[in-house]
Amino acid sequence: MNYRPKGMWVWDPWCVADCAGTVHLFHLQQHERPEDGDWNLCPMGHAVSNDLLHWKELPSVLPPSEAVRDDDDRQAWTGCAIPHNGRINLFYTMRGSASDGRIQAIGLARSEDGVHFERYSGNPVLRPDPRWYCTAAAPTPGVVDCRDMMVIPAPDRPGWYGYFATRRPGADQGEAAVIGLAWSPDLIRWEQQPPVFASTRHACVEVPDVFELDGRWYLICLTGMVYGSLNDFTEPEWNFGTVYAVADSPRGPFVELADNSLIGTARMGGPLSLRHLEFEGGLYCMYTDRENLGRVDHADAHLGTLTTPKLLRTTGDRLELAYCDRVEQLVKREIPVDPERLRQLVGEDYSQIWPMRPLPVEFREDGAIGLERRNTFRILPLGVAGVRSYIFEVDVTLQDAASGGVAVRMAEDPRADCDLIRLDRERGKLQFLGFRKADYSERCTIPFEAGREYRLRVVARHEHIELYIDDRLCLCVTRYRCPEGGLGLFTERGRTVFRNLRIRELDIPGPASGM
Repeated sequence: MNYRPKGMWVWDPWCVADCAGTVHLFHLQQHERPEDGDWNLCPMGHAVSNDLLHWKELPSVLPPSEAVRDDDDRQAWTGCAIPHNGRINLFYTMRGSASDGRIQAIGLARSEDGVHFERYSGNPVLRPDPRWYCTAAAPTPGVVDCRDMMVIPAPDRPGWYGYFATRRPGADQGEAAVIGLAWSPDLIRWEQQPPVFASTRHACVEVPDVFELDGRWYLICLTGMVYGSLNDFTEPEWNFGTVYAVADSPRGPFVELADNSLIGTARMGGPLSLRHLEFEGGLYCMYTDRENLGRVDHADAHLGTLTTPKLLRTTGDRLELAYCDRVEQLVKREIPVDPERLRQLVGEDYSQIWPMRPLPVEFREDGAIGLERRNTFRILPLGVAGVRSYIFEVDVTLQDAASGGVAVRMAEDPRADCDLIRLDRERGKLQFLGFRKADYSERCTIPFEAGREYRLRVVARHEHIELYIDDRLCLCVTRYRCPEGGLGLFTERGRTVFRNLRIRELDIPGPASGM
């Protein structure tokens, strides 16, 4: 629910349910105001929840100031948590002043009460084995990549498997990134094995996660152009995000399919660091929703807040993030759309900078709405405004329209700005488009078909907007302009029919406030 600790930003979150069913959230964090402290000295954040929506902040853990060695006295980086024998075992990435954080290893901290954690005296529990993985000499002198450990119970033998981001020593820097594998009988002693994932496509892969779903094993990783590759995603519209690979065994090898793209964005502002969570019989996914510096459009992407839960699902060979109805526990009220009011709004042609004669709108007895415009496009305002957080859903059929969809954040002046969520049949794209100035655009490839009905769902949580098609999470955007603007429907160059329109307001404090 846009959670972040007071005065801090969140990044790289991961969750685990303890034996009592309480979910523990651990995350990296950074001061909201840089003048409040060196981020390298920030402790790890910790919170708990019983529903994945409302979080209670707990005392932070693993403060660098408590470290007694110079290879572990910088901010602990990403890891994972494993309940076992009444303890929570917290793995983390060790970084220290001795190497200015360049030499990494995997550390362990343990807690008897789920609140207070103590570093294991025998740390590190894992350094890269030079038979398969990097050293301080190669592939990059003075750097040892060994981070983001993910641990799961081994399904095929007693013990646990651990997966970590590292590099191969004998490869070119751009082809060295791998996900390493280790096995442990006791969560302390680790026997390393060859990599489970190696791809020459990615200059860097990190924050690995591994899970089984529908009889196959999946590996997901964070990557993107910022790490040095221009060819990470099979989705041509994305430059930053999460890719996935599949295997028949948790020992790999994991292989990318023809479609390797789970979620992403063109700019570096999309979901950050996905991790799965098994909770109450469901397989959920949590991640960071990123903010922009200064919380304004067109600024650089920064860290952010914890998202609401999503589901993981498969459709054929494809791994997908899916809509999770837990967010509906936050519904504050249903917002009715008055048909009589819509008939009055037909005269307000929002789509043109110059007033034009509106075309007729068809209002059917079954509640369906037909919009048509042959040469341009038109927007029908719905008379709903003043709502920052909502679920806006409707069935959309592009009968012969080039595109159609919904308008959000509509300014009060019909000739002012709005954002379009566009099912573009002509180009085969789902697009979030800043109308008028075309100052914002995110897209992904979906081959929309004429005459087929699609369920479009928009979930807005203040500045964070999620776009779903048939329950699949397709795009995530961060948008600050006109958050209380109105909602509408639109069609372009043809006829679009809308059915089963529903709008519900969400009760979410914010925006992006510490809670």
